Amino acid sequence: MKFKKITAVILAATITFGSLTTFGLAEENLTADDSEQVQAHTAGSTFIEGDLQFKELEDGTLSVSCADESRETITEAIIPNEVNGKMVTKMENFAFEDCKKLTSIIIPQNVTNGIKSDCFGGCINLAEIKIDSENIVYSSEDGVVFNKDKSNLIYYPQGKTNKYYTIPESVTNIGWSAMVYSENLMSVKIPNSVAEIVSESMWGMTGLKTLIIPDNVTTLMPGSFTGCINLAWVFIPESVATLSGSAFAASVSTAGTSFSDNFTDIYYGGNKEDWNKISGANSYDNIVTIHYNCVPIDITDKTTKINATGIFSTQVDFSVKPIEELSNDTQYAYDLTFTDASGVEIQPETEVTVKIPVPETFKDKELYVYHVLDGKNIPVDTVFENGMAIFTADHFSTFIISEKQLSETEEQPSEPEIVTPGDTDTANSGGSESGSDQKSTGIALAIAPVVLAAGMAVVALSKKKK
Repeated sequence: MKFKKITAVILAATITFGSLTTFGLAEENLTADDSEQVQAHTAGSTFIEGDLQFKELEDGTLSVSCADESRETITEAIIPNEVNGKMVTKMENFAFEDCKKLTSIIIPQNVTNGIKSDCFGGCINLAEIKIDSENIVYSSEDGVVFNKDKSNLIYYPQGKTNKYYTIPESVTNIGWSAMVYSENLMSVKIPNSVAEIVSESMWGMTGLKTLIIPDNVTTLMPGSFTGCINLAWVFIPESVATLSGSAFAASVSTAGTSFSDNFTDIYYGGNKEDWNKISGANSYDNIVTIHYNCVPIDITDKTTKINATGIFSTQVDFSVKPIEELSNDTQYAYDLTFTDASGVEIQPETEVTVKIPVPETFKDKELYVYHVLDGKNIPVDTVFENGMAIFTADHFSTFIISEKQLSETEEQPSEPEIVTPGDTDTANSGGSESGSDQKSTGIALAIAPVVLAAGMAVVALSKKKK
């Protein structure tokens, strides 16, 4: 009886559309399973395959989302290019929202509509999104979603574990909620190509500590960095003409706008008069300390490829000198120096982020970084990712990257030094003898002739008595 009812429905459709072959089926070959597929693929209807739910669109293609019953368990989503001969072309709103165990998604060539940040809200462990290179609308790089030409950053997965991220120089726009709740990131390098950072684009990045706004940005919109409760300082360029009072707030509610106690400084590229011309700037005058005429730097040494990013009170040069006498098979040493236009060595206004390429011989090894200061090896809190040793420092001299742990006072290989009279305070870079040891050596050498002469006198006197 069920078969006869289904056949009647299909025959009625035949009258309407002219031929049953419109559905790619012939009545004499129709089975009960075939008829259920036809019903499942009518416009607006949905069906489930595995962890994914598909919906028939008016143009005959399909949209995709996570099936409700799989949202608490799905760990990986591989979206097919087509299902039962129908292309999958769209991602539904909130497609994978609150899939807390989801770690990766693969998106095929045909999905060219609907990919945006709210598709992945609450995916706290989502670390990678891969998009087929043949997709004509979207692209991905290092698991991050962009439009095809990478001019728009669409979504940075919330579960990525990186501490540092450099936005590609092709990007001109950071989209709405593009990096929301990316709590692992401590620093984001935004290129000068970016002209717009829209509202709530970096909301809730609780790991973010410092931020340099690029030169082309003219407006910092409400909520752009709201909820970044560990943000300590931000650099704002002269190009900014409008600054929302909630752009860097800890929270915004009907009760008002509040700021984190961690947020203490704004470094501004212009003078005080220019600052006062910025719409909304006075909102921050009693919240943080404003520093004027500041200069952001982002310099890479051409030879060693060591990079430094930070804030200074003037234009600076950055030089890197490998220290051969402190380098061997297990460690490399570099002297990092900043100098002003007169060649005078200066220190930064803030902590500077340093990136040192890990030597090939050290790849896949556990490594350590030390700051050699006042003759001591001071351990530096360092992140190793993407082939770089990354750390921050507010004072610059000698740094060592080593494959072994060094004690605070462990001597470093060094060239022998000639001790001259009165030289009791020779500089020690972790390898030369201390001043007191050198003084003792000098005294011993000075009294040796006296002792020798005294000994010869005793021998001579002894012979005379005999």
